[in-house]
Amino acid sequence: MVRALTRLPSVRSRADDAMRSDLVALHLHLTGEAGVLPEGRRRESINAGLRRLPSYRGPALRSTGPGAGAADPVPGTELSSGTPISALAADRPLPRGSGDRYLIWSATARRIRPLLDDGTADTVEEVVFAAGTRLRVIGVRDGREGGRLVLLREMPDSAPPAVPGELDAQDALFEERLLTWLADAEPRWDEAAGWPERCVGRLTERPGARPPVAGPAPVLS
Repeated sequence: MVRALTRLPSVRSRADDAMRSDLVALHLHLTGEAGVLPEGRRRESINAGLRRLPSYRGPALRSTGPGAGAADPVPGTELSSGTPISALAADRPLPRGSGDRYLIWSATARRIRPLLDDGTADTVEEVVFAAGTRLRVIGVRDGREGGRLVLLREMPDSAPPAVPGELDAQDALFEERLLTWLADAEPRWDEAAGWPERCVGRLTERPGARPPVAGPAPVLS
């Protein structure tokens, strides 16, 4: 943990007790030891630790794990998790897989390599979204590697509640970005890499969505 702080210049130059405490909480979560933290402050401390790390903007992939073939989520629905959501940055080689996956356009996910890197040359890079991050379903496609790809965009906390079946112009813009990456980026597949355990698992529908408004859904051109 001390070595990790030396790899974060912005932290090393102005680290205080609160900052160290936040990063320790996040480190405990990532190493499976978060149970030692007080339950009432666990989520707050881990999210605060994430905010100390470098951000990642762009596409990220997460495997849904077992249960392929489940019903596709309705576009406009929001998914979330009460715990941090891990995925793999798509600017590095990715593990192959034939199951269903989430393809997420990230705005605020954080690169955790500086906190965990032990000097080994890992081939994949994990990024983490804070607990409670809102991810809107903007489409579902067949994946090149098999399975289904659920396209998601990260939503700001200030956005109005989701309306299943309704999308807007911003959703169309982010869907185009993700589809462009799929068509043009030709991600490099790492035959030897596997999915980190934290990057596997289905997300749950976020409560609080508004019911659909009467009448036809808007048509996006």
